[in-house]
Amino acid sequence: MAFNLATILREAARSHPDKAALIVGGRPMTYAELAAACDRVAAGLLRAGIAPGDVVAVQLPNSVQFVVAYFAALRIGAVVVPMNPLYRADEIGTSRRSTGRRVAWTSRCTRPIPATRR
Repeated sequence: MAFNLATILREAARSHPDKAALIVGGRPMTYAELAAACDRVAAGLLRAGIAPGDVVAVQLPNSVQFVVAYFAALRIGAVVVPMNPLYRADEIGTSRRSTGRRVAWTSRCTRPIPATRR
């Protein structure tokens, strides 16, 4: 198995499921909750046809959505290209041409990540 950031998150969720991974709206999001959200999004990426090795651009501000998108793409073996959310259209075009990205994840694609309390 490849050892990468997605593996580290999976191991943290297994070892410390109830510890806070993020603080979202003043409430802790545990490693187990974060891993579950990443698993749901990773499954959606696979259903959408994103495959290992595909380039996924993530153009989001610092948010739980960015963290989930980033780890979900890594989990399926995609290559993640973080992009500044303040990029203008010409900068986005340059990034698209230089990375060969298959999909872009922007703030228009996101919605709140629901908590999954046990």
